[in-house]
Order: sequence, then structure tokens, then C-alpha cells
Amino acid sequence: MADKYPKSDLIDEQAQVLIVDDDRDNLDLLTHMMEHEGYHIQTAKSGEEALNSVKENPPDLILLDINMPDMSGYEVCQILKNNPASEKIPIIFLSALDTMDDKMEGFKSGGCDFITKPFQLEEVLARVGVHKDLHQLQRKLALEVEERKKAEKELQIVTRNLALRVQSLACLHGISRIMERTDLPLEELFQHTVELIVQSMPYPEKTAARITFGNESFQTHNFQPAALMQTSRIDLNEKATGMIEVSYLGDQPDGRAELFFEEGRELIYTISRHLGRVLERKEMELEMMDAKEAAETANRFKSEFMANMSHELRNHMHHILSYARLGIEKIPKINIEKILHYFDRIKQSGENVQVLLNDLLDLSNLDSGKICFNFAEASIFKIVSEVVTELQPIAIENGQQIELERSDIKLNVVCDQAKIGQVVRNLLMNAIKITPCHKKISFAFSDSEVIRDDQSLPALRVSITDQGKGLEENNPDEIFDSRIQHNNESKSGGLGLAICKKIIQEHQGRIWADNHPDGGAVVSFELPYVHN
Repeated sequence: MADKYPKSDLIDEQAQVLIVDDDRDNLDLLTHMMEHEGYHIQTAKSGEEALNSVKENPPDLILLDINMPDMSGYEVCQILKNNPASEKIPIIFLSALDTMDDKMEGFKSGGCDFITKPFQLEEVLARVGVHKDLHQLQRKLALEVEERKKAEKELQIVTRNLALRVQSLACLHGISRIMERTDLPLEELFQHTVELIVQSMPYPEKTAARITFGNESFQTHNFQPAALMQTSRIDLNEKATGMIEVSYLGDQPDGRAELFFEEGRELIYTISRHLGRVLERKEMELEMMDAKEAAETANRFKSEFMANMSHELRNHMHHILSYARLGIEKIPKINIEKILHYFDRIKQSGENVQVLLNDLLDLSNLDSGKICFNFAEASIFKIVSEVVTELQPIAIENGQQIELERSDIKLNVVCDQAKIGQVVRNLLMNAIKITPCHKKISFAFSDSEVIRDDQSLPALRVSITDQGKGLEENNPDEIFDSRIQHNNESKSGGLGLAICKKIIQEHQGRIWADNHPDGGAVVSFELPYVHN
């Protein structure tokens, strides 16, 4: 049993599953299988026992039998869905009832999926895995939304406090009113402040002012350097980023000049401090707007990505279940060749699911930095040759020819041999998929250079040219974006090309795609000969 159901690395070892079934054999079988997959299991043999279990220790997912003696699974589901504490828990029905009415009743009561008995353990694992992942993503998204609301609330409090401080620091002759207008563009804010500084001074007819911020200056029409001048820094994030200069344009220092300094000094300091706070608030508001927009974009891409992945998994599972059902129904009526055909299609769909899950795992590990790279000097030509030898039978079966160009240049680089082999394998498989019969795929090697820390370093370029339909002209490098599903010939590759990009980036190289002048596409990657 342990060999038949290998543990999946995608399963969250903390996931809690409640299995509800009045049949002890079913409970034991499902418990053994799910615990082997890394789930924490709770069991219940009746509806009442299940409700108590959920109340005491809410699970991440429930497998619920429909036909139970004391309370049906439909009733249990409705009770759970009517309780705010348990309404979000995904519920998958287990039942020998398989009519459309039975399934519709299950969905109406709040179930998210339906598995017909006698169930296939692989199907149970697949459905539980999908709904567990979706449930965990929904919870994570809810937490992120809650955190964003909290941050927005904190920003509102900070903004309100800043507004109160603006009022408390109100200066003479309307300075505070201008400072409160943080909706003004910086140019208008500084220009209004300059003019009101003059009006606020004891002798405005003898006063000129200028604010220097960055590379720009804002000044009154009569500004000129004078013997009597006082200045104050404008600090933004504890750094001096600007300067206020106020000049007294009288002929000689006299009593009025002393009054100018005594009454004007604190006013200038107050204005400069307040300007710094206003600018910090504007900077923070811009950062929050950028962060909010980035979070919304990331959430949108995440939702689209999960929808695409769910669609792919559902398609493959539909093929598996359909051919399995056909084989079961037609065993007495068809020959062994037809049955073998059904098994072959099931195997192909299963392998597609495995590839998709492996790609998802690789992409996740690369994003989180969990994959270790083993760098050592290796021959790129040898890596490419081994991959070509491995995939040559597929190309021959498709009537394609793979050409490997010999080269006299240095072909040894410091790299992770296994990871670069994965890159070459993904790129070659992609080229095989999109190259027509009786066409060729070619590899070429050349010297190049990459930019690292503003320095140009010698590098090796590997180019794979196919004879397919080519790439879309507007954005050929879009094929490396994991957020976009690539289902047609001009944009094939899916997650494999996104993985290639991340591996090459970890090698401090670069990868790109372009159309070939004679037709088809060229995908190239460059690796520095020496890795830092």
C-alpha cells in the first residue's frame, strides 16, 4: 500500500481532514491512505459525532458520507454551512448514489465536490488535494485582505494625526491653510509657501524668500541675496533635502531688522518642519497607493493562475475518469486492444498531471528559494548532447531532425549541471511540440557577454532554433511568464519555460526568445563562464 500511494511533496503536512462514514472499513481505508499522504486525520461514524468534532477541532476539509443512520450527510452539511464558524470548510460528499439529482442535492446543501462509491483512492487524493489547496489559498487571501484593511486603517489614523498637527502648528497669515492642502502638486505647494512666508514676516515689503528642493527653486519675484538672511533645512525622512532662505532687503541693520530676525526665526523653523512632515505624508500616501496597486495586481494574477491550473487539472482528470468509465462499461463487449488503448490514454493523462504538479512544485521552490544549486565546472556541449540523445526517439517518431552544431569555442562553464540539463530538456521538448513533421531543430553555440554589477563578463550563448509558426511579434518573451497559459503553437511551453527563466536567473545569466528571419522561433540563453 505504501508503494502504491507515494507521498506528494505538495501536501501541507499540517492539513487536517475529517472523515465521516458509518462504515468502519471505509474509515480505516481512507484514514490509512490519507495519513500516508501526510494529512492529520479526524474520524466520525455519525452526523452528531461529526458536528461535535468540527466544533471542538475545526478541520481544513471534510469527507462526508451521505447515507448514515441518525442524520444524512446533506443535513450535516447544511448545519455546518449555516454556522459562521464552519461555513468556509470545504465538504466533499462520499456516496454510492450517483444520479444527477443526488449530486445536485449535495451541491445545494453546500458541498464542493462529489465522489461516487466505490471510490478510487487516486481520485480521492486528487480531489482532496485540489480543494485543500483552494481552501488554503482562500484563507491566505482573506488574511492578506484583513492585513491590508488594518494597514489602511493605520494610514487613516496617521493621516488624521498629521492633519491635527498641521492645525496645531498653524502659522501667521494663512500659512497653515496652504500646508493642509496636501492635494496640491509640489510646485504649487512650494510657490504658495514662498509667497505666504513673505506675507507672514513682520515687514513683508522688505522681505524676499526662496525654497530650494532637489534641483528646483521656487522664489518670490524680488528675491536677491542680502546681508541679512536666515535659513532653515527641510528634512524628509531625517535627511536634508531642501532649504528655505528668507532675506531682509532693508538698507542697513536697524531695529526693524532685529524684529525681523526675532519674530521670523521661529516661524521659518516651524514652516520648514511642517513642510518636511507634509512631504513625508505625500511620499507615504504614494507608497501606499503603489503597494495597494501591487497587491491587487498580484491577487489578480494569483486568481488567474489558480483558475488556469485548476482548468488544466480538471481537463486531465476528466480524461482519466472518462476512459476509466468507458473501460469498465465496455469490458464484456470490446477486445483487449481497445482496453489497452483506454489504459494508454489514462496513462498519458496521468503523466500530464504529474508533469504539471512537478512543474508547480519546481516553480514554487524556485520562488521561495528552497532549491539548492550545486555549481561546478561542466561541459555545456555534453549536457546538450545527453538531452538530445534522451529525446531523439521522440523527434524521430515525429519525423523531425535534431542538429547539434560543433564548435571550437570554450564550452565549459560553472553551473549546476542538473538544473541546466532541465533547462535544455524543457526547451527541446517545447521545440519538438511546435515543430512540424519533416522539419528540423538545431542547437548553436557562440561567445557572448552578460552584464553583472555594471560589469561586462564573458559568457556562453546556447540557441535552440525550431521551424514552427514563430512567436507573436508584440511580446515574444511573454512565453516565459508563468501567469499566462500557453496553449497554442505560437505560445507553447506553459510552466516549463517559466522554470527555465528562474534557473537561468539563478545562474546570473539571461534567457530570451525571438523569431527567426527564415521562420520559426529562436530561444537563447547565456551563462557567464564564471559564477559568483
